[in-house]
Amino acid sequence: MNEHVNPVMRAILDAVAPKERTEMTPEQYNAHPGITKSAICAARIDADTLSMAAMHASMIADRTDDSETTPSMRWGTLAHAVLLEPIAFAARVAVWREAKRGAAWTAFKAEMEARGRWIVSGPELDKLQAMRTAFNADKDARWILAQCSRFEHAVDWTDADYGAGKGRLDGWGDGVVLEYKTSRTIAKGAFLRAAERAGYHLGAAWYWHGAGRPASVYVINQQNVKPWSVVSYMVGRPILEAAYEEARQIAVRYRIAEKSGEFPGPYTGIQTFELPAWAADGAEVDVSSGTMEGGLME
Repeated sequence: MNEHVNPVMRAILDAVAPKERTEMTPEQYNAHPGITKSAICAARIDADTLSMAAMHASMIADRTDDSETTPSMRWGTLAHAVLLEPIAFAARVAVWREAKRGAAWTAFKAEMEARGRWIVSGPELDKLQAMRTAFNADKDARWILAQCSRFEHAVDWTDADYGAGKGRLDGWGDGVVLEYKTSRTIAKGAFLRAAERAGYHLGAAWYWHGAGRPASVYVINQQNVKPWSVVSYMVGRPILEAAYEEARQIAVRYRIAEKSGEFPGPYTGIQTFELPAWAADGAEVDVSSGTMEGGLME
């Protein structure tokens, strides 16, 4: 088998002490009935439109099924792992440095998938190492990471209005919650517009509430292309409070739909066909939330 970690990566991984892990296994987390940030964000078609059908699909999704994993989701998962859980990454990664064809590749792929391993190419591993190096070279990101004592930390709670909630925090520490994102562009305006559309503020607020409303919530965005630049954001309390209230209302609405057994889509009745007012800044931005929820990551 052509399976190994390159020497530079191995040296870094060997120097990292294991972090304290949550007692909730991935299987237990996936089976937990709590509402997730992924479901909250799935419901939000836009700032004024909700889909309980989309939220329900997220809630009942098979978290062990990676058939719908997009390339950006796969890459975000790998980036999360190499940065936040390098020990787990080293144990789970399998490297294939040859062409992906032929009997040897077929056998390798089948065996690694059966063992739950992540298959990466040599260039992909080098790229992940470059991202890790660039992250650690950024003093702000390095400082925020140092405030966290646990990574991929599962939390759950019960709310009087919507019942069970849960989340898997990228980083958690005394008074700190961290969300790590990757995107193609590091431009602040483009990232923040894309983040609002994706509901990152709702996800951050969901985790903030679940973690006991700590003093500081940080979002770190890293470019997933050269030069792998990093920018760190602090999410202000007014934004967190307003976003959590929006998330709470979505969660309550979902529980009502759950009791009725009916999960309506985003639109009812016949809509008026209108052409959109095209805007110069309306282009899509490739922003990845990073992971499929469940397993080691969310």
